[in-house]
Amino acid sequence: MNNLSKRLRDSLLAPTFTSKKKSHNFNPSSASVEVEEPYGRRVIGACLRQQYYRMTEEPTSNVGNPDYTISAMLGDKVSELLVFLIDNYGFQMGLQRATTEHPFYDPRINLSGRSDIILWDYIQKEIVGVEVKSVGSYKASKTIEAPADEHIMQAALYLDYYRTYIPEDQPSPKKWYIWYFSRTENYSIKGKKHGSPLEMLWDFFITLDSDDNPVVHTPTCSRAYKHLNLKNIHARFKQLKASIDTSTLPQRDYTLNYSEERIAGLHSLGLLTRKVDTEKVDKWLKKGAPEGKLKIEMGDFECQLCAWKDKCWDLSKNEIQTNVSNIKQETAEKDKTEVDKLDSFW
Repeated sequence: MNNLSKRLRDSLLAPTFTSKKKSHNFNPSSASVEVEEPYGRRVIGACLRQQYYRMTEEPTSNVGNPDYTISAMLGDKVSELLVFLIDNYGFQMGLQRATTEHPFYDPRINLSGRSDIILWDYIQKEIVGVEVKSVGSYKASKTIEAPADEHIMQAALYLDYYRTYIPEDQPSPKKWYIWYFSRTENYSIKGKKHGSPLEMLWDFFITLDSDDNPVVHTPTCSRAYKHLNLKNIHARFKQLKASIDTSTLPQRDYTLNYSEERIAGLHSLGLLTRKVDTEKVDKWLKKGAPEGKLKIEMGDFECQLCAWKDKCWDLSKNEIQTNVSNIKQETAEKDKTEVDKLDSFW
């Protein structure tokens, strides 16, 4: 059983041919900011050390997860589906597609990428942008009432780019929609807390205020996210550039395994989300918080997914060798035998 699934997994891990292209530019999806919280420094968005490794072509130390590869592919297909729906129902929606997958480059911060969809809204008489996000069960529950911070930063960067480089006598997007599509059914979307008439699709839109703070507009309110100010986003990109220019490895932005002290601190602030964890911490504290006895494994999800996790945390000296091709010898020999048979036949 699962013969086809096993073959697909193996092929995703070792495709027939691989391509490697060095990236010299930053990407909107790698935007980040640094904020101060009661428990200390916190980074929202991409880790600078991870981006440093990526842009300096440091060999990876961890194999990617095929499930996440498929999820990314599903995201591309979701974008295609929504473009198809707009093309077919846009007349009724009052929308016309202006462009999709529009490539851009912002020389101010060496930023390049592609914006998903740009539309003309006949009802509001304005041009708008759309960022499509396909989300699984967990992320759907986290974005049900407001968009994720990292998605807000992307939208802010798009708005800033187009307002800067579109001529003043032409309309530029003042709104950037974040359109969520849930890949799974779950309690969160069935409850429709997102306010959408559709279970699996909901959206918010982002604007920029006079101080360059992204303003998030939801069905219930509009709020400026001052900690995601464009100046803060640009500062992190400039910090990464300085690290690359001086070959200086940035500090880690996330933690693989939290210390007992940090877990206890998160508990005191009410930031532990699982009841089983809070109960363990309570019992541990009642015993006098003996060192090494908490027995809770907790860390940042970003580290778990990182292709340089072992290298970053000195867990292993192994480097993943990426071959240009992974053609199986037995397959090639079998194909040659078949060709020889045909030659002899003719």
